[in-house]
Amino acid sequence: MYSKTEAEPTATSSPVGNVKSASKHYIALTKPGLSSMTVATAMFGYFVSNGPHSMGTLVPVLLGTGLAAGGAAALNQVMESAEDGLMERTADRPIPSGKLQRLPALIFGAALALGGLALLYFLVGKAPFGYTLATLIIYLAIYTPLKKVHWISTYVGALPGAIPPLIGASAVQSPVGLSGWLLFAVLFAWQIPHFMAISWLYKQDYIRGNFAMLSRDDASGKAVSLHAVLFAGILLLICLIPIFLGQAHWIYATLAPLLAGWLLYGSLLFYKNPTHTPQVRRLFFSTLLFLPFYMFVFLLGIIS
Repeated sequence: MYSKTEAEPTATSSPVGNVKSASKHYIALTKPGLSSMTVATAMFGYFVSNGPHSMGTLVPVLLGTGLAAGGAAALNQVMESAEDGLMERTADRPIPSGKLQRLPALIFGAALALGGLALLYFLVGKAPFGYTLATLIIYLAIYTPLKKVHWISTYVGALPGAIPPLIGASAVQSPVGLSGWLLFAVLFAWQIPHFMAISWLYKQDYIRGNFAMLSRDDASGKAVSLHAVLFAGILLLICLIPIFLGQAHWIYATLAPLLAGWLLYGSLLFYKNPTHTPQVRRLFFSTLLFLPFYMFVFLLGIIS
């Protein structure tokens, strides 16, 4: 077992040092990288949608989304602290490592999530609030417990991961237009090859944590990699929609299919040889690069 039951004592301590240490652990609880991506995609959905844009709307959208995302991450870690302690890649998280206790982490996470929801409801509108509330419910009440039951949880978890652009878009355009829903579809499809690569790379960790990932019962890797290929192909088709509708400049029409095709090619290589770990890692890093490049191309090449 990788879990640590208590934090190691330090030789010297001070009130300032204790506050800094605790702050660091609470920040880690919010998964800053993942929460930042959530805020970035919400902001992107905001700017590519038609409607009135102002700092008076943008700031509470970003702050509310960020608080809700951080709260969701913290509450997820409270719910999965026992499982995190069993896995090497998560054993050093604040709760299983003993750096934070579950109750204060629970209060912290709930305060962030509720604060984010309140900010969106009172300062932005009911639609962004509704999308954010749906994200929290799906992520915490459905996806998190389902991870221990069935691998379909990967697809359920892709829903809250894809909703943030709708939060930003709905703040300026009601109902949400094509750009917002297109970004939702892209994010949903993109997550499948991304998470299939992760689940295969960390297969043994997920088995130790008792998570019902598709990779758990897939000895050859063919099932996992096939899912990656299918949704990389779907992603390519989604990226072609603005071209077929005549709403893409040549920049998008040229670069978006190339980016999606690159991801599909990496997924096909994964399917061809699932046991070749460097190739699976390349697919994982390709998915990380795809998203910012695609959003840049989308911003430059979509006709509003």
